[in-house]
Amino acid sequence: MASGNNGVFAVPQFSRENYHIWIVKMRSCLKSFDLWEYVDQDKEVPPLRANPTIAQMKQHEEETLKKEKVVSCLHSALSDDVFTSIMHLEIAKQIWDELNERYISDERVRSTKLLTLKREFEMLKMKESESVKEYTSKLSHLVNQMRLYGEVVHDHKVVEKMLISLPVKFEAKVAAIEESCDLKKLTISEMVSKLQAHEQRLSMRMDDVTEGAFQARHKGKQAGQKNQKKHNYKTAGDQKGKTKMDGSSESAANNHFPPCSTCKRSNHLSKDCWYKGKRQIQCNICKKWGHRERLKGMEVHQFDDGIFLSQQKYANDLLKKFKLENCNPVLTPLAVNEKLSKDDGDAKVDVTQYRSLVGSLLCLTTTIPDLMFYSSLLSRFMHSPSLTHFGVGKRVWRYLKGTANFGIWYNKSDGKVEGFVDSD
Repeated sequence: MASGNNGVFAVPQFSRENYHIWIVKMRSCLKSFDLWEYVDQDKEVPPLRANPTIAQMKQHEEETLKKEKVVSCLHSALSDDVFTSIMHLEIAKQIWDELNERYISDERVRSTKLLTLKREFEMLKMKESESVKEYTSKLSHLVNQMRLYGEVVHDHKVVEKMLISLPVKFEAKVAAIEESCDLKKLTISEMVSKLQAHEQRLSMRMDDVTEGAFQARHKGKQAGQKNQKKHNYKTAGDQKGKTKMDGSSESAANNHFPPCSTCKRSNHLSKDCWYKGKRQIQCNICKKWGHRERLKGMEVHQFDDGIFLSQQKYANDLLKKFKLENCNPVLTPLAVNEKLSKDDGDAKVDVTQYRSLVGSLLCLTTTIPDLMFYSSLLSRFMHSPSLTHFGVGKRVWRYLKGTANFGIWYNKSDGKVEGFVDSD
Protein backbone atom coordinates (compact mmCIF):
# COMPACT_ATOMS: atom_id res chain seq x y z
CA MET A 1 0.00 0.00 0.00
CA ALA A 2 1.08 3.58 -0.64
CA SER A 3 -0.42 7.03 -0.04
CA GLY A 4 -1.33 9.54 -2.69
CA ASN A 5 -2.95 12.95 -2.74
CA ASN A 6 -6.40 11.36 -2.53
CA GLY A 7 -5.68 8.83 0.21
CA VAL A 8 -4.34 5.32 0.30
CA PHE A 9 -4.09 3.30 -2.92
CA ALA A 10 -3.00 -0.26 -3.72
CA VAL A 11 -0.09 -0.88 -6.09
CA PRO A 12 0.17 -3.98 -8.33
CA GLN A 13 2.55 -6.61 -7.02
CA PHE A 14 5.46 -8.11 -8.98
CA SER A 15 7.18 -11.42 -8.12
CA ARG A 16 9.35 -12.24 -11.17
CA GLU A 17 6.39 -13.35 -13.34
CA ASN A 18 4.37 -11.51 -16.01
CA TYR A 19 6.58 -8.44 -15.97
CA HIS A 20 5.00 -7.08 -19.17
CA ILE A 21 1.59 -7.01 -17.49
CA TRP A 22 2.91 -5.51 -14.26
CA ILE A 23 4.79 -2.71 -15.98
CA VAL A 24 1.63 -1.52 -17.76
CA LYS A 25 -0.42 -1.60 -14.54
CA MET A 26 2.31 0.18 -12.58
CA ARG A 27 2.68 2.91 -15.20
CA SER A 28 -1.06 3.62 -15.13
CA CYS A 29 -1.09 3.62 -11.33
CA LEU A 30 1.75 6.16 -11.10
CA LYS A 31 0.19 8.40 -13.77
CA SER A 32 -3.12 8.49 -11.94
CA PHE A 33 -1.39 9.98 -8.87
CA ASP A 34 0.84 12.36 -10.82
CA LEU A 35 4.04 10.47 -9.98
CA TRP A 36 5.09 9.15 -13.39
CA GLU A 37 7.30 12.17 -14.23
CA TYR A 38 9.67 11.26 -11.39
CA VAL A 39 10.15 7.80 -12.92
CA ASP A 40 10.17 8.55 -16.62
CA GLN A 41 12.12 11.85 -16.63
CA ASP A 42 13.74 11.83 -13.19
CA LYS A 43 12.09 15.18 -12.47
CA GLU A 44 14.04 17.37 -10.10
CA VAL A 45 12.37 19.56 -7.48
CA PRO A 46 13.32 23.24 -8.11
CA PRO A 47 14.85 25.05 -5.13
CA LEU A 48 12.88 27.64 -3.20
CA ARG A 49 13.19 31.26 -4.23
CA ALA A 50 14.29 33.96 -1.87
CA ASN A 51 11.61 35.09 0.51
CA PRO A 52 9.07 32.37 -0.49
CA THR A 53 5.45 32.66 0.35
CA ILE A 54 3.60 30.08 2.45
CA ALA A 55 1.95 28.64 -0.69
CA GLN A 56 5.33 28.26 -2.40
CA MET A 57 6.79 26.55 0.65
CA LYS A 58 3.84 24.17 0.81
CA GLN A 59 4.12 23.36 -2.91
CA HIS A 60 7.87 22.73 -2.59
CA GLU A 61 7.26 20.41 0.35
CA GLU A 62 4.60 18.44 -1.65
CA GLU A 63 6.94 18.08 -4.65
CA THR A 64 9.73 16.81 -2.43
CA LEU A 65 7.36 14.37 -0.78
CA LYS A 66 6.22 13.05 -4.18
CA LYS A 67 9.76 12.09 -5.06
CA GLU A 68 9.95 9.98 -1.90
CA LYS A 69 6.47 8.55 -2.46
CA VAL A 70 7.29 7.15 -5.90
CA VAL A 71 10.29 5.29 -4.47
CA SER A 72 8.08 3.94 -1.69
CA CYS A 73 5.49 2.79 -4.26
CA LEU A 74 8.10 0.88 -6.24
CA HIS A 75 9.45 -0.75 -3.10
CA SER A 76 5.94 -1.77 -1.99
CA ALA A 77 5.16 -3.33 -5.38
CA LEU A 78 8.14 -5.73 -5.33
CA SER A 79 8.37 -9.05 -3.57
CA ASP A 80 11.19 -9.59 -1.08
CA ASP A 81 13.47 -11.52 -3.44
CA VAL A 82 13.13 -8.83 -6.14
CA PHE A 83 13.45 -5.96 -3.64
CA THR A 84 16.81 -7.18 -2.35
CA SER A 85 18.28 -6.83 -5.84
CA ILE A 86 17.43 -3.08 -6.10
CA MET A 87 17.47 -2.00 -2.45
CA HIS A 88 20.77 -0.16 -2.94
CA LEU A 89 19.18 2.25 -5.45
CA GLU A 90 17.57 5.43 -4.08
CA ILE A 91 16.25 7.18 -7.22
CA ALA A 92 12.99 6.06 -8.85
CA LYS A 93 14.31 6.20 -12.43
CA GLN A 94 17.33 4.07 -11.51
CA ILE A 95 15.02 1.46 -9.96
CA TRP A 96 12.77 1.45 -13.04
CA ASP A 97 15.69 1.12 -15.48
CA GLU A 98 17.22 -1.68 -13.42
CA LEU A 99 13.97 -3.66 -13.47
CA ASN A 100 13.63 -3.17 -17.23
CA GLU A 101 17.18 -4.35 -17.79
CA ARG A 102 16.68 -7.45 -15.66
CA TYR A 103 13.25 -8.63 -16.76
CA ILE A 104 12.65 -7.35 -20.30
CA SER A 105 14.16 -9.82 -22.75
CA ASP A 106 16.38 -8.58 -25.53
CA GLU A 107 15.03 -8.27 -29.07
CA ARG A 108 16.38 -11.62 -30.27
CA VAL A 109 14.75 -13.57 -27.43
CA ARG A 110 11.46 -11.71 -27.87
CA SER A 111 11.47 -12.44 -31.60
CA THR A 112 12.04 -16.15 -30.99
CA LYS A 113 9.23 -16.37 -28.46
CA LEU A 114 6.89 -14.43 -30.70
CA LEU A 115 7.70 -16.72 -33.64
CA THR A 116 6.87 -19.77 -31.50
CA LEU A 117 3.55 -18.26 -30.45
CA LYS A 118 2.69 -17.43 -34.08
CA ARG A 119 3.40 -21.02 -35.08
CA GLU A 120 1.14 -22.32 -32.31
CA PHE A 121 -1.55 -19.85 -33.38
CA GLU A 122 -1.44 -21.06 -36.99
CA MET A 123 -1.41 -24.76 -36.05
CA LEU A 124 -4.18 -24.59 -33.44
CA LYS A 125 -7.40 -26.36 -34.45
CA MET A 126 -10.51 -27.29 -32.53
CA LYS A 127 -10.85 -31.01 -31.75
CA GLU A 128 -14.07 -32.95 -32.11
CA SER A 129 -14.17 -33.65 -28.37
CA GLU A 130 -13.53 -30.01 -27.39
CA SER A 131 -16.23 -27.51 -26.54
CA VAL A 132 -16.34 -23.98 -27.93
CA LYS A 133 -15.45 -22.58 -24.52
CA GLU A 134 -12.32 -24.73 -24.18
CA TYR A 135 -11.10 -23.90 -27.69
CA THR A 136 -11.67 -20.15 -27.38
CA SER A 137 -9.85 -20.13 -24.04
CA LYS A 138 -6.74 -21.65 -25.67
CA LEU A 139 -6.96 -19.23 -28.58
CA SER A 140 -7.42 -16.19 -26.33
CA HIS A 141 -4.42 -17.19 -24.24
CA LEU A 142 -2.20 -17.39 -27.33
CA VAL A 143 -3.45 -14.03 -28.63
CA ASN A 144 -2.82 -12.32 -25.28
CA GLN A 145 0.71 -13.73 -25.14
CA MET A 146 1.42 -12.42 -28.65
CA ARG A 147 0.12 -9.00 -27.73
CA LEU A 148 2.37 -8.92 -24.66
CA TYR A 149 5.39 -9.34 -26.94
CA GLY A 150 4.33 -6.39 -29.10
CA GLU A 151 2.44 -8.18 -31.88
CA VAL A 152 -0.71 -6.38 -33.11
CA VAL A 153 -3.50 -8.96 -33.45
CA HIS A 154 -6.80 -7.54 -34.66
CA ASP A 155 -10.14 -9.09 -33.75
CA HIS A 156 -11.06 -9.88 -37.34
CA LYS A 157 -7.91 -11.98 -37.69
CA VAL A 158 -8.91 -14.03 -34.63
CA VAL A 159 -12.44 -14.43 -36.03
CA GLU A 160 -11.08 -15.69 -39.36
CA LYS A 161 -8.80 -18.11 -37.52
CA MET A 162 -11.79 -19.52 -35.63
CA LEU A 163 -13.79 -19.98 -38.84
CA ILE A 164 -11.08 -21.99 -40.63
CA SER A 165 -10.18 -24.17 -37.61
CA LEU A 166 -13.64 -25.45 -36.62
CA PRO A 167 -14.55 -29.15 -37.12
CA VAL A 168 -16.97 -30.49 -39.74
CA LYS A 169 -20.05 -30.28 -37.49
CA PHE A 170 -19.84 -26.45 -37.66
CA GLU A 171 -19.68 -26.21 -41.48
CA ALA A 172 -23.30 -25.11 -41.86
CA LYS A 173 -22.89 -22.43 -39.18
CA VAL A 174 -19.62 -21.19 -40.71
CA ALA A 175 -21.30 -20.81 -44.13
CA ALA A 176 -24.19 -18.89 -42.56
CA ILE A 177 -21.83 -16.51 -40.71
CA GLU A 178 -19.76 -15.82 -43.83
CA GLU A 179 -22.88 -14.98 -45.85
CA SER A 180 -24.76 -12.90 -43.28
CA CYS A 181 -22.03 -11.12 -41.28
CA ASP A 182 -19.26 -8.64 -42.05
CA LEU A 183 -16.14 -10.39 -40.74
CA LYS A 184 -14.30 -7.06 -40.41
CA LYS A 185 -16.88 -5.81 -37.89
CA LEU A 186 -17.73 -9.10 -36.15
CA THR A 187 -16.27 -9.14 -32.62
CA ILE A 188 -14.81 -12.16 -30.90
CA SER A 189 -17.52 -12.25 -28.20
CA GLU A 190 -20.27 -12.21 -30.86
CA MET A 191 -18.56 -15.01 -32.74
CA VAL A 192 -18.22 -17.14 -29.58
CA SER A 193 -21.88 -16.62 -28.64
CA LYS A 194 -23.03 -17.73 -32.13
CA LEU A 195 -20.89 -20.88 -31.97
CA GLN A 196 -22.03 -21.74 -28.45
CA ALA A 197 -25.69 -21.42 -29.46
CA HIS A 198 -25.09 -23.76 -32.40
CA GLU A 199 -23.22 -26.18 -30.17
CA GLN A 200 -26.12 -26.26 -27.70
CA ARG A 201 -28.60 -27.03 -30.49
CA LEU A 202 -26.39 -29.89 -31.72
CA SER A 203 -26.20 -31.30 -28.20
CA MET A 204 -29.99 -31.21 -27.80
CA ARG A 205 -30.46 -33.02 -31.11
CA MET A 206 -27.95 -35.70 -30.16
CA ASP A 207 -29.77 -36.27 -26.87
CA ASP A 208 -33.10 -36.69 -28.72
CA VAL A 209 -31.55 -39.14 -31.22
CA THR A 210 -29.90 -41.14 -28.43
CA GLU A 211 -33.12 -41.32 -26.44
CA GLY A 212 -35.12 -42.44 -29.51
CA ALA A 213 -32.56 -45.12 -30.35
CA PHE A 214 -32.63 -46.38 -26.77
CA GLN A 215 -36.42 -46.61 -26.75
CA ALA A 216 -36.47 -48.47 -30.09
CA ARG A 217 -33.81 -50.86 -28.86
CA HIS A 218 -35.67 -51.44 -25.60
CA LYS A 219 -38.93 -52.22 -27.44
CA GLY A 220 -37.17 -54.63 -29.78
CA LYS A 221 -35.54 -56.34 -26.83
CA GLN A 222 -38.88 -56.77 -25.03
CA ALA A 223 -40.51 -58.24 -28.17
CA GLY A 224 -37.61 -60.67 -28.60
CA GLN A 225 -37.85 -61.73 -24.96
CA LYS A 226 -41.59 -62.44 -25.31
CA ASN A 227 -41.05 -64.58 -28.40
CA GLN A 228 -38.20 -66.40 -26.69
CA LYS A 229 -40.35 -67.11 -23.63
CA LYS A 230 -43.16 -68.53 -25.78
CA HIS A 231 -40.70 -70.78 -27.58
CA ASN A 232 -39.13 -71.92 -24.29
CA TYR A 233 -42.49 -72.74 -22.75
CA LYS A 234 -43.51 -74.78 -25.79
CA THR A 235 -40.22 -76.66 -25.88
CA ALA A 236 -40.30 -77.32 -22.12
CA GLY A 237 -43.85 -78.67 -22.35
CA ASP A 238 -42.92 -81.03 -25.16
CA GLN A 239 -39.81 -82.28 -23.33
CA LYS A 240 -41.69 -82.85 -20.08
CA GLY A 241 -44.45 -84.72 -21.91
CA LYS A 242 -41.86 -86.96 -23.49
CA THR A 243 -39.58 -87.57 -20.48
CA LYS A 244 -42.09 -87.90 -17.68
CA MET A 245 -42.79 -91.63 -17.34
CA ASP A 246 -43.94 -92.05 -13.74
CA GLY A 247 -46.84 -89.54 -13.73
CA SER A 248 -50.36 -89.85 -15.03
CA SER A 249 -51.33 -88.61 -18.47
CA GLU A 250 -53.65 -86.06 -16.90
CA SER A 251 -50.81 -84.52 -14.81
CA ALA A 252 -48.56 -84.37 -17.86
CA ALA A 253 -51.25 -82.59 -19.83
CA ASN A 254 -51.80 -79.98 -17.07
CA ASN A 255 -48.01 -79.54 -16.43
CA HIS A 256 -48.56 -80.43 -12.75
CA PHE A 257 -46.08 -82.38 -10.58
CA PRO A 258 -45.90 -83.49 -6.97
CA PRO A 259 -44.49 -80.79 -4.60
CA CYS A 260 -40.72 -80.50 -4.84
CA SER A 261 -38.87 -81.67 -1.75
CA THR A 262 -36.45 -78.71 -2.02
CA CYS A 263 -38.49 -75.60 -2.85
CA LYS A 264 -42.04 -77.03 -2.34
CA ARG A 265 -43.19 -75.94 -5.80
CA SER A 266 -45.28 -78.14 -8.09
CA ASN A 267 -44.20 -77.01 -11.55
CA HIS A 268 -41.18 -79.32 -11.89
CA LEU A 269 -39.71 -82.61 -10.68
CA SER A 270 -37.55 -82.76 -7.59
CA LYS A 271 -34.58 -84.00 -9.61
CA ASP A 272 -34.86 -80.96 -11.93
CA CYS A 273 -35.06 -78.36 -9.12
CA TRP A 274 -32.79 -75.38 -9.73
CA TYR A 275 -32.17 -74.93 -5.99
CA LYS A 276 -31.12 -78.54 -5.45
CA GLY A 277 -27.70 -78.77 -3.79
CA LYS A 278 -27.59 -75.04 -3.02
CA ARG A 279 -27.73 -73.24 0.33
CA GLN A 280 -31.15 -73.56 1.84
CA ILE A 281 -31.37 -69.96 3.07
CA GLN A 282 -34.11 -67.61 1.94
CA CYS A 283 -34.17 -63.84 2.42
CA ASN A 284 -37.43 -62.65 4.01
CA ILE A 285 -37.22 -59.33 2.13
CA CYS A 286 -36.43 -60.22 -1.50
CA LYS A 287 -37.60 -63.89 -1.15
CA LYS A 288 -34.48 -65.12 -2.97
CA TRP A 289 -32.46 -68.14 -1.91
CA GLY A 290 -28.83 -68.21 -0.91
CA HIS A 291 -28.62 -65.35 1.65
CA ARG A 292 -30.33 -63.87 4.68
CA GLU A 293 -31.62 -60.35 5.18
CA ARG A 294 -29.22 -58.08 7.04
CA LEU A 295 -29.99 -56.73 10.49
CA LYS A 296 -27.61 -53.89 11.38
CA GLY A 297 -25.45 -55.06 8.49
CA MET A 298 -25.21 -58.64 9.77
CA GLU A 299 -24.14 -61.07 7.06
CA VAL A 300 -24.92 -64.79 7.23
CA HIS A 301 -22.64 -67.06 5.20
CA GLN A 302 -23.56 -70.75 5.08
CA PHE A 303 -20.93 -73.35 4.30
CA ASP A 304 -20.92 -77.13 4.30
CA ASP A 305 -19.22 -77.33 7.69
CA GLY A 306 -20.88 -74.38 9.45
CA ILE A 307 -22.24 -70.84 9.44
CA PHE A 308 -20.23 -67.60 9.69
CA LEU A 309 -21.78 -64.36 11.01
CA SER A 310 -20.06 -61.02 10.37
CA GLN A 311 -20.74 -57.28 9.95
CA GLN A 312 -17.84 -56.40 7.69
CA LYS A 313 -19.75 -54.22 5.23
CA TYR A 314 -21.56 -52.44 8.07
CA ALA A 315 -18.26 -51.76 9.83
CA ASN A 316 -16.66 -50.39 6.65
CA ASP A 317 -19.68 -48.14 6.06
CA LEU A 318 -19.35 -46.77 9.60
CA LEU A 319 -15.63 -46.13 9.07
CA LYS A 320 -16.53 -44.06 6.00
CA LYS A 321 -19.20 -42.23 8.00
CA PHE A 322 -16.62 -41.14 10.60
CA LYS A 323 -14.01 -40.44 7.84
CA LEU A 324 -11.66 -43.11 9.17
CA GLU A 325 -11.61 -45.41 6.13
CA ASN A 326 -7.98 -44.44 5.35
CA CYS A 327 -6.70 -44.53 8.93
CA ASN A 328 -3.81 -46.75 10.03
CA PRO A 329 -5.00 -49.83 11.97
CA VAL A 330 -3.63 -50.63 15.44
CA LEU A 331 -3.20 -53.99 17.13
CA THR A 332 -4.85 -53.12 20.46
CA PRO A 333 -8.02 -51.12 21.19
CA LEU A 334 -6.52 -49.31 24.19
CA ALA A 335 -3.04 -48.12 24.99
CA VAL A 336 -1.19 -49.85 27.82
CA ASN A 337 -2.14 -48.50 31.27
CA GLU A 338 -4.75 -46.18 29.74
CA LYS A 339 -6.80 -44.61 32.55
CA LEU A 340 -9.95 -42.62 31.87
CA SER A 341 -11.59 -40.28 34.33
CA LYS A 342 -14.67 -38.11 34.35
CA ASP A 343 -12.87 -34.80 35.03
CA ASP A 344 -9.58 -35.01 33.17
CA GLY A 345 -9.36 -31.25 32.59
CA ASP A 346 -9.34 -31.60 28.79
CA ALA A 347 -11.56 -29.63 26.41
CA LYS A 348 -15.07 -30.92 25.78
CA VAL A 349 -16.26 -32.26 22.40
CA ASP A 350 -19.60 -32.52 20.63
CA VAL A 351 -21.84 -34.85 22.63
CA THR A 352 -23.88 -35.95 19.59
CA GLN A 353 -20.82 -36.99 17.61
CA TYR A 354 -19.35 -38.85 20.58
CA ARG A 355 -22.59 -40.72 21.24
CA SER A 356 -22.80 -41.73 17.57
CA LEU A 357 -19.22 -43.00 17.73
CA VAL A 358 -19.85 -45.16 20.83
CA GLY A 359 -23.37 -46.24 19.83
CA SER A 360 -22.09 -47.62 16.53
CA LEU A 361 -19.54 -49.68 18.45
CA LEU A 362 -22.36 -51.21 20.50
CA CYS A 363 -24.11 -52.29 17.29
CA LEU A 364 -20.98 -54.20 16.23
CA THR A 365 -20.71 -56.21 19.45
CA THR A 366 -23.20 -58.73 18.02
CA THR A 367 -20.52 -60.34 15.87
CA ILE A 368 -17.37 -58.90 17.53
CA PRO A 369 -18.01 -59.53 21.26
CA ASP A 370 -14.57 -58.30 22.37
CA LEU A 371 -15.72 -54.73 21.64
CA MET A 372 -18.26 -54.91 24.48
CA PHE A 373 -15.76 -53.99 27.20
CA TYR A 374 -14.44 -50.92 25.34
CA SER A 375 -17.94 -49.79 24.34
CA SER A 376 -19.10 -50.04 27.95
CA LEU A 377 -16.02 -48.16 29.16
CA LEU A 378 -16.60 -45.29 26.72
CA SER A 379 -20.33 -45.24 27.53
CA ARG A 380 -19.58 -43.95 31.05
CA PHE A 381 -18.72 -40.53 29.63
CA MET A 382 -21.70 -40.03 27.31
CA HIS A 383 -23.00 -36.96 29.19
CA SER A 384 -19.76 -34.92 29.08
CA PRO A 385 -17.05 -36.36 26.79
CA SER A 386 -13.65 -34.72 26.41
CA LEU A 387 -10.96 -34.79 23.77
CA THR A 388 -9.24 -37.63 25.64
CA HIS A 389 -12.37 -39.78 25.58
CA PHE A 390 -12.92 -39.00 21.92
CA GLY A 391 -9.32 -39.94 21.10
CA VAL A 392 -9.72 -43.29 22.88
CA GLY A 393 -12.90 -43.92 20.90
CA LYS A 394 -11.11 -43.21 17.62
CA ARG A 395 -8.35 -45.67 18.62
CA VAL A 396 -10.98 -48.40 19.09
CA TRP A 397 -12.21 -47.67 15.57
CA ARG A 398 -8.64 -47.88 14.29
CA TYR A 399 -8.46 -51.32 15.90
CA LEU A 400 -11.73 -52.17 14.14
CA LYS A 401 -10.20 -51.09 10.81
CA GLY A 402 -7.93 -54.14 10.96
CA THR A 403 -10.53 -56.54 12.41
CA ALA A 404 -13.66 -55.62 10.44
CA ASN A 405 -13.67 -59.04 8.81
CA PHE A 406 -13.85 -60.83 12.18
CA GLY A 407 -17.06 -62.60 13.13
CA ILE A 408 -18.61 -65.63 14.82
CA TRP A 409 -18.24 -69.17 13.44
CA TYR A 410 -20.76 -71.90 14.27
CA ASN A 411 -19.59 -75.42 13.52
CA LYS A 412 -22.22 -77.70 12.06
CA SER A 413 -21.27 -80.73 14.14
CA ASP A 414 -20.13 -79.01 17.31
CA GLY A 415 -22.93 -77.82 19.61
CA LYS A 416 -20.60 -77.01 22.49
CA VAL A 417 -20.32 -73.34 23.49
CA GLU A 418 -17.16 -72.02 25.17
CA GLY A 419 -16.76 -68.68 26.87
CA PHE A 420 -13.70 -66.64 27.90
CA VAL A 421 -13.55 -63.95 30.56
CA ASP A 422 -10.83 -61.37 31.14
CA SER A 423 -9.95 -61.47 34.83
CA ASP A 424 -9.06 -57.77 34.80
